[in-house]
Amino acid sequence: MDPEIFKGFSLWCMWCIGHDAGHGTFSKTSRLANEIVGEISHSMFSLTPFAPWRLSHLKHHLNHNHLTADYSHQWFVREEDPLTTGPWWMKPAYETRMFQLPVLYLVYLLAGVPDGGHVIPYGRMWSGEPPSSVLRGLFSSALSLTFALTLLTIMGPTTFATVVLCPWTVMSMWLFTVTYLQHHSEDGKLYTDDTWTFTRGAFETCDRDYGDFVNTLSHDMMNGHVMHHLFFAQVPHYKLRQGTEGLKNFLEKEGMGGLYKTVKTEDFTREIVKQFKDNWFFVDEKDVVR
Repeated sequence: MDPEIFKGFSLWCMWCIGHDAGHGTFSKTSRLANEIVGEISHSMFSLTPFAPWRLSHLKHHLNHNHLTADYSHQWFVREEDPLTTGPWWMKPAYETRMFQLPVLYLVYLLAGVPDGGHVIPYGRMWSGEPPSSVLRGLFSSALSLTFALTLLTIMGPTTFATVVLCPWTVMSMWLFTVTYLQHHSEDGKLYTDDTWTFTRGAFETCDRDYGDFVNTLSHDMMNGHVMHHLFFAQVPHYKLRQGTEGLKNFLEKEGMGGLYKTVKTEDFTREIVKQFKDNWFFVDEKDVVR
């Protein structure tokens, strides 16, 4: 998409949904409210450290569908024979991939693959971050661990496993499923340093329609994920459906409707199993734009 056309759509879209175009600025009160709500809902209730997750999620948005720089994903080109030429853990990880789905989110948070640790700050996501950012991440981690240990002490191990760990595992499987499917589609492309732009990467995101009930329950984040990636700092989740319709209408009007990807995926459990079994984190060379 031509930068001027994209800028025009950005201004039009922000005007339609009633938000300031291109700035994404928030008042001190809004930022404070975001910090408090984030720590309570994310670090405590979701047992996922808020500040580290926010950091890796931001870097994912700033590098979406880059072959090597993307966060939340790792990509291996099939033709490069990664099972032979890759690190030592590649082959056993691939061979056990179908047993990993319930624990991959936990591995992502603790082991830091591929972004870096979300509980203990290490890895590429923390490279170049100031001490204040690291301390902020440690605060979220300490809050998550303290809340989890408090619940364990009050409930005991059996109740904790039933009431906390089982739902958390379901939640983590859901998060991994939707994140994976939103960035893996049959005609999705990846880019290198020479070909990547923010707009190109954003349009390789794939909207997934899980049915109106699940879409609404998920705040339209899955069926409005392209819009989320294009304007993640400006468009809140409650405007994603409206913004997505505006995006589709604009692209059709400009003769670029083919840029937008959407797949009806009501049977998402079968789809994630199929995609993970067939593709895992592999991508064909023909889908890499160099």
